[in-house]
Amino acid sequence: MKANVTYWLDRTAELYPNKTAFADAKKSVTFDQMRKQALRIATELTRRNLFKKPVAVFLEKGVDVLVSFMGAAYSVNFYSPIDVDMPASRVNKILEVLEPEVVITTGELQGVFAEYNYSGEFLLFEDVTTSGEIDEAAVELARRKGIDTDLLYVLFTSGSTGIPKGVTINHRAVIDYTDWVTETFQITEEDSFGNQAPFYFDNSILDIYSTIKTGATCYIIPKELFAQPVPLLEYLKDHRINTIFWVPSALIVVAKLRAFKNVDLTDTLKRVLFCGEVMPNKQLNAWRKALPDALYANLYGPT
Repeated sequence: MKANVTYWLDRTAELYPNKTAFADAKKSVTFDQMRKQALRIATELTRRNLFKKPVAVFLEKGVDVLVSFMGAAYSVNFYSPIDVDMPASRVNKILEVLEPEVVITTGELQGVFAEYNYSGEFLLFEDVTTSGEIDEAAVELARRKGIDTDLLYVLFTSGSTGIPKGVTINHRAVIDYTDWVTETFQITEEDSFGNQAPFYFDNSILDIYSTIKTGATCYIIPKELFAQPVPLLEYLKDHRINTIFWVPSALIVVAKLRAFKNVDLTDTLKRVLFCGEVMPNKQLNAWRKALPDALYANLYGPT
């Protein structure tokens, strides 16, 4: 494997250019579209002479966030997602620690930064990805200068002490983790993920990079569905999602409210992975009873 996760996207976009890579409630992106949009972002970052620098991503959770991550990775910068719903005090602490060279956001969200302590540059997603240039030679030159221990991202902890701490993860860590996940669970282009984890939480790494490496499809499940177990399971069935990696609390709600009595997923869901909290036997057994042929695994995240 080469030293940058974006080589996976190059290969997958070549093999499955028109296949849906990621989809949210509003839009979807094919692997070819994702690669080209990410290269436009990378070209702009490279044009600004940014290399191995922190890039903050301030966007609503969805497809555009993941395109931005790849844009940072192509240019050998490292990304850090900032949730748009975070209180200003926390965002300011993250900005103070991260000191981003640029913030990828939208024209609409840029105005929110008036209340933050930030005076740096912006890159407006909708402008760059629709009309920006692609300079593959410049991007490849930067990528070849990178090594596998370069940072890929920084995720900030919940800040139990009141001060968010940035956890740094490099390309090699994600490459090794994703190789293990895809081999262990035999993930292929025929699989589909149902993403629950926020992109500032390391559980999301499994969904994102397993999809990019193998050519699977990942559906970003609307957050509100996790409070509505029956519509949630219907969403899985409608989108033919066969693999989930959720926190146990999301699985527990489904079990407690007996949503399986309303929706039959026996021919749909085949992998139920979980991580981050204790999974009680009672609720796990409810899942096992409803889906006896599914594979269940308690994992750890890449951090």
